[in-house]
Amino acid sequence: MSMIQKAGLVASVALGLACAPAMANTVTFDLGNLATTGGAQCSGSPCVLGGNEQTFTQSGVSVGFDAYQGSSGTVSATYVTQKPGQVLTGSPNNEAGIGQSTSSPTLSDPTGEIQSGTWLAINTSAAVAAGYQLSGVWVTSIQSGEGAYVYGLNNPSLFSKNSINLGSALSNLTLLATMKGGSSIVQALASSNSVTPVPGSGNTIINSALTAYQYILVTAFGTNTPTGSNNNVAVAALVFNQSGSHTNPVPEPASFALLASALVGLGIMRRRRRA
Repeated sequence: MSMIQKAGLVASVALGLACAPAMANTVTFDLGNLATTGGAQCSGSPCVLGGNEQTFTQSGVSVGFDAYQGSSGTVSATYVTQKPGQVLTGSPNNEAGIGQSTSSPTLSDPTGEIQSGTWLAINTSAAVAAGYQLSGVWVTSIQSGEGAYVYGLNNPSLFSKNSINLGSALSNLTLLATMKGGSSIVQALASSNSVTPVPGSGNTIINSALTAYQYILVTAFGTNTPTGSNNNVAVAALVFNQSGSHTNPVPEPASFALLASALVGLGIMRRRRRA
């Protein structure tokens, strides 16, 4: 192999390294503490972020949020809200997260949370396409007398920006977990689901049975009476784990340097050969 061929081989290897994937094994979303990819973020108090298809991106992984109103059948779009605060770092704010409002810009409920008869949908399709799977959903603000249902939906034809077809009596959904306020009554509906209470306000995180569903839907209910007013919750945080490989077309800085060195070496060797 000639010196030029060797230098070309080094350049080829460097180019391959430059285009190698750079993926984090775990990506977390502290949703009350983030701005959307469009730059929307609430400060100080709950507010409306905007209509459906609100997207957050962390470490190259994106997740979408959509809000709806209705009890069953085809439900119509509302507005996505944010309650500012962080739950994953510092002093956790057990009331922070993403919710919904049936009106904009004035909140239909001062808390900006998910209520009975309303839904917050988590769209993980972009994250799945990037090689990640949803492994954790943290629901906050579950006080005594409040609760949340977590459902899965895996049929894209039933889901759109403007509506979701939940089916008669929610027949198109799969119930993954029931979360209730109060340390003694948090429960899972199936042994494959892990529902664990965490400190403060009956907050709950579900860690499994999520990866099979492209859409996760959260709604609230009152545990004291079915139509009670104590029935609003928020989605505070998400955890995604790497599930496969994908190509990152943006080279890392160190790989750029290696590629540049190889190309410089190739040029020097060519000049020497000509001399």
